[in-house]
Amino acid sequence: MRVWQSVSPDSRLYNPSYELLQYRSVHALVLLYDVTNRRSFDMLHTIWQNFLRANREPSKVVKFLVGTKKDLEGKCVVPPAEAAGLAAKLGATFAMVSAREGYANVVALFQSILQQLLPGAALGDAGTVDCPCGDPYHAAEEAQHAQSEKHQAWHASAVHKVHAARLKALQEKRIAMHKETCLQRVQVLNERNLAKARLYDELSLASKVQIVVGGVMKTLSAEEASKGWAVSFQNKSTILNPRWVYEDVDEVAFRYDGLYGGSKFLAQGEFRFDDNGRLNYIEYTVINGFEKVEGVVGRGVRRRHGEDPEREARNVEVVLRRIAVLNGGKHEEAVKLVDECFASGYMANVKCVWYLSSGREKLIQGFDDAFAAKSTILEPQIYESGVTAEKVEYKYRGLYNGASFVGFCTTIFNEKGLILSESWRIVQS
Repeated sequence: MRVWQSVSPDSRLYNPSYELLQYRSVHALVLLYDVTNRRSFDMLHTIWQNFLRANREPSKVVKFLVGTKKDLEGKCVVPPAEAAGLAAKLGATFAMVSAREGYANVVALFQSILQQLLPGAALGDAGTVDCPCGDPYHAAEEAQHAQSEKHQAWHASAVHKVHAARLKALQEKRIAMHKETCLQRVQVLNERNLAKARLYDELSLASKVQIVVGGVMKTLSAEEASKGWAVSFQNKSTILNPRWVYEDVDEVAFRYDGLYGGSKFLAQGEFRFDDNGRLNYIEYTVINGFEKVEGVVGRGVRRRHGEDPEREARNVEVVLRRIAVLNGGKHEEAVKLVDECFASGYMANVKCVWYLSSGREKLIQGFDDAFAAKSTILEPQIYESGVTAEKVEYKYRGLYNGASFVGFCTTIFNEKGLILSESWRIVQS
C-alpha cells in the first residue's frame, strides 16, 4: 500500500496543483478530521471538491471519513451523528480512531480499507501487529534529524555553491528576458502599429492569456487581443517612464505614468510567464489620478467621481465593512460577507498569497488564512478620484505575519452594490 498524506487547505504549505495531482489516480480516499477542532471538519468540503475535480473515476474510489482523537470525548465539538451523516452523504464509511489508545484501532482502519479494495484477501490480525522499527514517532524524528544534517552538509559543500551560482545566473537571465518582453510590449503600445502588435503577440503570448483591466478578468483569443490593441491605439494609450517594482523568475511588475484618452494617471502593470517564457497573465491597475477607463474589448466609459453620490457612498461603506471583517478575525462574519458577495459572481485576485481565489470555499479559506496570519489593514486612504459608482480604490498600511507593508486595493462593484472583483497587491514591502 502506498500512502500519500495531503496538506490541509488552510495550511500555508498548501499547493493546489500538487494536491490535485495526488487525487488523480488514487484507489482510496481517507477524509480525516480532529473531533476537537470544528475547522478541520468544515475543511472536508474543500478537500472533497478538490478530489471530485481531480479524480478520473471518483465513484470507483473507496472512501472513508475518520474522526481522530476519539479518546478526547469531553472536548469533542463535532457530534458523531453529524459526521456519520456527512459520510453517508459522500458514500463513505464512517469510523473514529485514537492513536493514544494504541495502534490496533488505526491498523484496523487500514485493514478495513484493504478489505474493500481486495475483497476476500487474508490480511492477518490487526490486533497483533508488530512495528519492527520500535516507536514509529521516535524513528520519524531520527530520520528527520538525519535528513537535516544531510541538507546542512550539502549546503556547505563546494558542489552546492557551484550549483547555486549556476541557478542564480539562470534565474537572472530568465528575469532579464521577462523584462525585455515587457519593454517590447511598451514599445509596441507607444508606436501604435497594429501589424507589429500582432507579430509581438504571436511571439510572446501563450495560447491562453488572462488579462485584467479595471478589475475585470478576460481570457483573450488572438482576435480579442487584436481588438484590445486597436482600442488602446484609438485612445492614444501611452506608457511613460516604466520603473520596476518587482521581479521573479515567473513574474515581473513595473509602475508607470500613463496616458489614455486624454487622461493622465499613475498605474502598475504585472506580467506572469509560463515555463516557456511566454506571457500568460497580464494585469493593469490604476493607482491614482484616473477618472475614466475602457476595457480591453470596450467596456465603455466609467462614471466619473460625483455622478452618482448615493452609489459611491454605498461602495465606500461596503469596503469599510470588508476591512472591519478582516480586522475582526471572525470566521462567521467572513462567511456571511462571502455569501453576500458570492451571489454576484465574486472573484478575488489575492496577490499577497499567490493564488487566484474563486468559489465560496476558496474565498472563505482566504479569509481564514488572513486571520491565521493576523492580517490587518491600517490607515486606509481612499482616493477621491478612485471612488465611482463602479469602483473604490485605496492605499493602506498592512500587517501580515508580523511583517509591515504598503498595499493597494481596487474593488469593483455591480449595479446592486455587490463586489464583483477585488484586487490586492503589495506596492512597498
